[in-house]
Amino acid sequence: RQELLSALSNILAIRFKGIDPDRLLNWMHPRLKWIYSPWTVACCMLLALAALTLVTVQFDVFRSKLPTFHQFFTAQNWIYLGLTLGLTKVIHEFGHGILCRVEKIGVRGMGVLIAVIPIGFFVEPDEEERETLKGISKIRMFGAGSTNNIVIGVICFVAMFLLAGMAVPTGGPVLAGVYQNFSAYDAGIPT
Repeated sequence: RQELLSALSNILAIRFKGIDPDRLLNWMHPRLKWIYSPWTVACCMLLALAALTLVTVQFDVFRSKLPTFHQFFTAQNWIYLGLTLGLTKVIHEFGHGILCRVEKIGVRGMGVLIAVIPIGFFVEPDEEERETLKGISKIRMFGAGSTNNIVIGVICFVAMFLLAGMAVPTGGPVLAGVYQNFSAYDAGIPT
């Protein structure tokens, strides 16, 4: 009853506890705990350094591929931005939840904050167990969400450069087609 009263009295957000955290995190933990190993953290740091070096060395190429403000913030892109922001928040919160399992901390709840804009997600670790953490374990638990965001960002950034680098220049122009009754068509240019 007190939890219901607390939820109704909070005017900033309505908490909807939509999933059972134990079942989901127990399934995810053995599959994803490697993400928080020292080797993975070291590899991600090297990957982030490589991405930073790539941007520094190829800054002109990087800048030329960026869209302008008006190209980026079109009506169609707002949908993609909203989906991306939502996915980023989910990945962030699952980072906290999975690391709670790695550090053997119980999770009281996971869910969606539906009365905030943009929509939010939460993972609620057991407060008493969380308070027993000391040092690096506590830092890892609080930093897990941001770590997930950085890792996913670096992977996407490197993938963007790798995919952009697959475009191989040709020896001459490439024509996809010509319009009828225009000069290229009249000249007999093959496609």
